[in-house]
Amino acid sequence: MYPPKFFIGSLVVLCATLGTQALYADTFTYNYTGSPFSVWFNSSCPPQCSVTGSMTFAAPLPANLPWATSLLSVDAPISYSFSDGLNTFTQLNSAFQDQFGAAFDGSTPEIATGAGGSITSWSIALSMGNLELILATTPAADRTLINCCSAGVNIQAGSSAAGTWSGPVVTPSPVPEPATLLLLSTGVVTVLLKRRTTHHVAVRPATCNGQKLFPTVKK
Repeated sequence: MYPPKFFIGSLVVLCATLGTQALYADTFTYNYTGSPFSVWFNSSCPPQCSVTGSMTFAAPLPANLPWATSLLSVDAPISYSFSDGLNTFTQLNSAFQDQFGAAFDGSTPEIATGAGGSITSWSIALSMGNLELILATTPAADRTLINCCSAGVNIQAGSSAAGTWSGPVVTPSPVPEPATLLLLSTGVVTVLLKRRTTHHVAVRPATCNGQKLFPTVKK
């Protein structure tokens, strides 16, 4: 039999493993489809035709959030990516910032949700270098602003209507659930115990007139 320390060690490993699994969870992605652009400054369609993108969260957005609820006070996105066909804004190269003072409530991203948690109203500004992307229902438009040359700040590409959100699309966690992990761990411990309790059996050698006929065999 294994000593008590073995069982204590096994429990510690098992608990640590289960605790690690709690760090993994499903993710929830909301996808955005913008309205076609209708105005441009030193640009055209293609490549700048409309905005598409998404935001991913660790939990679904709550239902019935009133308009102008701060998105970051509800849940900060794990990741986001929006493209107007020419410029791509992500969590790696941009930030929630209204550097040109053109968004409804400045740098604070604001939303409202419906009965099922879907996004129904929004004002989001993302800044990257001399560019700013604004998605909004107040006023209803998607705009990529650019601060360029002597012209100052202009709408590089923009629409005259808001887009739409869909989702959330649920991406399951890629790791086993705790219950599955518990069964696997229990099976491993059981196999180890059986191997430990199996002992060697010595077979008495055959003799003739006191002489061994065969060498001792151990299993």
